[in-house]
Amino acid sequence: MNRAGAVARIHGAYWGIGAMWPLVHMDSFIWVTGPKEELWLVRCLSLLMIVVGLVLFIAGTKKRITPDLKWLGVGGALVMALVDFFYVFSGKIREVYLLDGVAELILIGLWFWAGNRGILNSSLPTAK
Repeated sequence: MNRAGAVARIHGAYWGIGAMWPLVHMDSFIWVTGPKEELWLVRCLSLLMIVVGLVLFIAGTKKRITPDLKWLGVGGALVMALVDFFYVFSGKIREVYLLDGVAELILIGLWFWAGNRGILNSSLPTAK
């Protein structure tokens, strides 16, 4: 069983599909998540998350997960969770972001559950 590939596909789909929302319908995104001062920043983050999500999803589909991609997934999810929790508890963003924070923690847990199952050896031969 290629656990890492499955986790990469789940993570990639979550980020890729979720990040499309503000690009497809900003009004409903703002209605649920609250007002935004910098819409260009929302769009920029959405596009970045789509790119990372797509890379994770494709790598998972092709069963080509390297340690670097695993740590990109873990690190990215950790940053998103920390931002969600910090800004909800400081009163800057709506509580709905707690749902995303929990989802990001679940993704981190899934990456650790996968361990090294399906992780390719990324060591490259050294030049002599």
